Amino acid sequence: MMFFLFAERSFSVLLLLILSYGLGYSLTRFLKTSSFNTVILRLGIGLGTIPVLGVFLNTLHIPLDWRIFLILSVLLPLYDLKKKGFKVSCSSFFKSKPVEIAVILLFVINVWIYCHGAFVYPWLEDDDPWTHAVGIKYIALEKNLNVRPGEFHYMNPYPPGYDLTLGILHQTNSSLYWTMKFINAFIVSLSFLFFYLMVLEFTQDKILSLTALFVLTCLPCYLSHFIWAHSLVVALFFPALTGIKKSLDNKKFILPSVIVTAGIFLTQPTQSIKFVIMLFLFMLAFYIVYKKIPRRCLLILALAAGISLLWFGPVAKDMIQGSSYLAARKNQASNASRATQSVIGYLFSPKSGTATQAYSMTDYLYIRRDNYINNPLGIGMVVFILGILGLTIYTYHVFSPGPKEETARLYSITVLLWLLFTVLGMNSLTFHLPVGMFAFRFWMLFAIPLSIITAEAVLWLTYKLRHRHQRVLLSMILLFSVAANAGYYKFLVNTIWWTYGVYWTSDDEMKAYLWMRGHLPPDTKVFVPTNNFFVLGHDMLAETWRDDYKNAFENALDLSLDELYKRLRQQDYEYLVIGQQEMITLGLEGIKDILQELKRHEHFELVYREGIGARIFRLVP
Repeated sequence: MMFFLFAERSFSVLLLLILSYGLGYSLTRFLKTSSFNTVILRLGIGLGTIPVLGVFLNTLHIPLDWRIFLILSVLLPLYDLKKKGFKVSCSSFFKSKPVEIAVILLFVINVWIYCHGAFVYPWLEDDDPWTHAVGIKYIALEKNLNVRPGEFHYMNPYPPGYDLTLGILHQTNSSLYWTMKFINAFIVSLSFLFFYLMVLEFTQDKILSLTALFVLTCLPCYLSHFIWAHSLVVALFFPALTGIKKSLDNKKFILPSVIVTAGIFLTQPTQSIKFVIMLFLFMLAFYIVYKKIPRRCLLILALAAGISLLWFGPVAKDMIQGSSYLAARKNQASNASRATQSVIGYLFSPKSGTATQAYSMTDYLYIRRDNYINNPLGIGMVVFILGILGLTIYTYHVFSPGPKEETARLYSITVLLWLLFTVLGMNSLTFHLPVGMFAFRFWMLFAIPLSIITAEAVLWLTYKLRHRHQRVLLSMILLFSVAANAGYYKFLVNTIWWTYGVYWTSDDEMKAYLWMRGHLPPDTKVFVPTNNFFVLGHDMLAETWRDDYKNAFENALDLSLDELYKRLRQQDYEYLVIGQQEMITLGLEGIKDILQELKRHEHFELVYREGIGARIFRLVP
């Protein structure tokens, strides 16, 4: 049994890598070498292609089956393999062996921190993962994206890229719980490889890129292993920016850049807006340096937006039709209008975001142990000081007189503009700005330019020394200080127990579901009158999106036990859970009555009764 679980889960990870590399290869066949950097770039571009391919297949009414994705991802690689033969040069793959080995080592460390930390506690954390679970399970089973508007919190009108990616992978293993935890953490870990490549593309300096990667690895305020769409969308920022930068010199990179940028648009809405702003800031830096507008960037954005209309076009059509329908009913139309204005107002409000607050210097200098799990705060004293030095260095590079390399000025100005944008974005409430957009989510983006300028400060200090041994010693001291001051808390925040969220009423209720996941086979059909995403998040099954389910159980608590049993058996349900969620609906006396009736009924057998959280009944034939 353990071997089978290991095999299927290993296959899911391998499938993610094959899909990502195969699709990335198909879009970058013009690259003739299989270097380390090329492999990373293809993985990033291919990962961003999965949401685009999924939406495209769904538009054509082709099932979203992992086998179809696999075939499409390996067609061109296998064709080239047959035509040209498979040649891998180890010398080209590890051309700069020490740097690339160090990059791989940091990647492995991140995999261990995030993936190990995700399984420290036996539940999905907080609130977002429980609602993502429904969309992921739907795609895994139904193999389409055709859900009613508002059916799921994170699909229609919300773009489906994240749920789609995990849903495809969940088709290859039996545990939704494991898929969400591990694959999410693995995608976050991959983002560090993509970050390294982006910095290398902008700076053309491997040592600086490696140092920036080390700093980002240590920063707690970068992505945690929290399960949400931001894990994927931020990871896609880096291959998109890398491809866009390359496209300025090589037009063959336009198509890959368009696809991965469209992948961003199809994954998460607010971070997509921030990505577009960051790209425009890069274009502004390009204009300052070269005195011309990089039109290929505009072309890439326009084409990516056009592709994203495959999803947002029908969504907008549904919304417009809904508005027309409501327009015939004045009161409802008025309410809908006010609701729309409220959403837009909240989206761009400086107060938007559940964790948004006015930040003080303490929030930057001191990293809290009891940090936020979705986006931790803090950078630590050492990174703060080095960041100030790096900011000074970059500012001098930009404004000092004398000739400077255009590429150096371009990335220096870009990094400064990104730093300014993210600092303002995260402090919309602190600085009383008129607009904002989920300020606390800017911390993960703030870590990107901060890592680069901190790395610049480390290298500037070490290069001041004459002797190589002194440089190595100083760099080790500085990086160890970063790791001890910030990296320790990065490890701590991502490896401690996180709460299971506000949906749950008590520890006892959670323990009942943990018992269920530990004692029942995956995809056992379990019925809960309320909050069925609890069932899905614990590897059980409840197809709440189906019409026959809705019709049968719309008023389940009002049905007689005989009728409820009949309907449950008709849809092959095997277990019934009555817990504190139902007590909120029925009241204390009502829940006592139904529990007594269930215990006396010949077709319901009580199998779990620990604590006060829930009672689990097996349906007896």
